[in-house]
Amino acid sequence: MVLDKIEKSEPVDYDHVIIINNLDISELDLSEEDGYAVIEAPISIVNSEFRGSVHFSNALFKDQINFSGTAFKEGAWFDGAMFNEYPEFMCAKFYDDGFFQEAQFHERSWF
Repeated sequence: MVLDKIEKSEPVDYDHVIIINNLDISELDLSEEDGYAVIEAPISIVNSEFRGSVHFSNALFKDQINFSGTAFKEGAWFDGAMFNEYPEFMCAKFYDDGFFQEAQFHERSWF
């Protein structure tokens, strides 16, 4: 459901959902730009819960992402990611490790 939309460059917009499976963009056939996996459409998964791990390492987010109020129960990997718009993680909860090493933020970010 989420990965299919990302792969098709469709907006992802969910509120109050529970995502059980791992979310790993390395499994997708995304275009690449300078070594980044390009995510074209906005992603908004708010007031929700990831019960599996989340892998957005080396992703290039061309549009806004919003994970406000979302709980990450397993590890969340955003290392090496590039955020071109306004990423929102306000009131997000990381119950395990959240990795943002070498991530680049080109606009204001809300944590």
